[in-house]
Amino acid sequence: MSRWHAEPRPPGFLIRNQNSQYRLAYHAEHLPNQASRVTLTGEVDRLGMNRIAIDLRFTEADAASLERLHQRMSEWLKRGSLARLVLRCNPSDQQKTALRQAKDGTHQLGMTRMASSANDGVADRNLRAFGIANLYLCSTSVLPTSSQANPTLIVVALALRLSHHIARLFKWGGVSPTEVRTP
Repeated sequence: MSRWHAEPRPPGFLIRNQNSQYRLAYHAEHLPNQASRVTLTGEVDRLGMNRIAIDLRFTEADAASLERLHQRMSEWLKRGSLARLVLRCNPSDQQKTALRQAKDGTHQLGMTRMASSANDGVADRNLRAFGIANLYLCSTSVLPTSSQANPTLIVVALALRLSHHIARLFKWGGVSPTEVRTP
């Protein structure tokens, strides 16, 4: 019963430590990279399906973006007399260090990218697969990159948008469910 009436514990960054030093940890969006791949392996899972291998790669442009972020954050903290950002590496090694630490890839996206044409992606802006009538892809895989956070809300928004699109096709187009097509 005490767990229902206990005060919630604040996040770690709100708890003061003796040195008033806090580690900055964050996720950042990276640029689309053609060198990144998701492929099938020769291994199979318990259902007999091939497992995937994820080869997520980051670029120097990704590291340069983080370096700019650190610089702007440091300037903002200093300007507001809030804090001081201290790097754990030499400033000249910042991009190298960022690339060495870049390894998170828990939300792989972009395998069936949304684009303006079949030359640039797999699905159009209405999530319809190019060249295949009646195939819609409602997944975060249509996004070219991952955001800094869990993409659940984005896929919910995509699902709502797609359901409205298909409903409009039925309502105004006189289309039967077996004949769904986009203009």
